[in-house]
Amino acid sequence: MDTSDDKELSQRFGMYQAFLKLYEHHRGLLDELLDLENTTNALLLEQKLFYIQGLIEGDRVQLVTNLIDGQTQTLTQPQNIWTIGRDSRQVGLPLQDKRLSRCHAAVRYIKGKGFYLTDLNSSNGSFVNGDRVREARRLQQGDQIRLGGSTIVFSQAVRSENCLRFLPI
Repeated sequence: MDTSDDKELSQRFGMYQAFLKLYEHHRGLLDELLDLENTTNALLLEQKLFYIQGLIEGDRVQLVTNLIDGQTQTLTQPQNIWTIGRDSRQVGLPLQDKRLSRCHAAVRYIKGKGFYLTDLNSSNGSFVNGDRVREARRLQQGDQIRLGGSTIVFSQAVRSENCLRFLPI
């Protein structure tokens, strides 16, 4: 065996000894660590990738999103305001997330200015790229919106004469 194999074998044996001591003297802690790893892996598999795309076509503004039941849908609102929350009777974009308020946040389009996210006095707050939203926040291409335990990626596109153009990041 060459020295690199000896070194790796020695490292593995050291890890084995550490886990053996942990098992013998602190079995509960080892069980908690293993449960935490299994829970984290399960959560990563369950996590859904949500998106909102603002689509502008002349005077018509739409949101294309998969927030409702994970299915891609195109939504139009005459006032260009889309509300997000837990209560499907109060909001246009309901999300099944216990950490969301019933009426949590709103995405609004202001002509000539862009799309904005506003927190609606939610319990757990709304965040864009990790920063808490305290007043209307203009959304940029690629922004990550966090509402409750859900992360939503925002993008914007403009359609003109059968051409769809994504705005630069």
